[in-house]
Amino acid sequence: MELKYHEILYRHELYHWWYRVRRELIHDVLSNYVGKRSDLHLADVGCGTGALSTELERYGQYVGIDMSPQAVEFCKSRGARDVRIGTAEATGCTSNTFDVVTCLDVLEHIPDDTKGIAEIHRILKLGGIAIIFVPTFMFLWGATDKISHHHRRYRLPELVKKFEAEGFTILRQSYFNTLLFPAIAFMRVGVRLLHIQMESDMITGSGMLNTVLYKIFTLERRLLRHINFPFGVSGMLVARKKSE
Repeated sequence: MELKYHEILYRHELYHWWYRVRRELIHDVLSNYVGKRSDLHLADVGCGTGALSTELERYGQYVGIDMSPQAVEFCKSRGARDVRIGTAEATGCTSNTFDVVTCLDVLEHIPDDTKGIAEIHRILKLGGIAIIFVPTFMFLWGATDKISHHHRRYRLPELVKKFEAEGFTILRQSYFNTLLFPAIAFMRVGVRLLHIQMESDMITGSGMLNTVLYKIFTLERRLLRHINFPFGVSGMLVARKKSE
């Protein structure tokens, strides 16, 4: 991600509809799979600018990992206690350490994503849980993918195969950001067909529209507690490292 976008993310991620609901969704997933424990060892691979970091510390001993020194400093400025320089392919963490690893919209940044998946497997304890978010469907490729230096967008079946090949059991798979999918797809495909130049296609993070989008996405988050969606702008996997 380009330097100036870390600064933009730091300013807006606390209130932007997408990042707010994404954090809330992570808590829903953790509640479902690990309960209200406070003794966990957690790693957030690609922790970004830290809005989630301080929230995850409630579950136990948290380690944030990011390749950007600026992102690490932003995390620390939010009060995160243990944030380190590292990459998804080489976290620098000890093997078999973590009960939970989150990797949120990170794998698409890696030229060889199987190296990142193998690293998540290495640092998880036997039976540990990986929570993975990725952008989906290449026809949705847009300005944000370009400025974020993405290598791909995913379909969940291909991602499932990669995780299973590295020794994971898939506990859950679902698309999300589904209710807004038609509008986002229309915008991104239209921009591409009409050759419109855009610096970013991230929808507003302030004002009334931000509030409306937050409420729509919150409704979807509540539905995700009970159902899986067959398509969406993003995808989620929950995977367990097999006990050997």
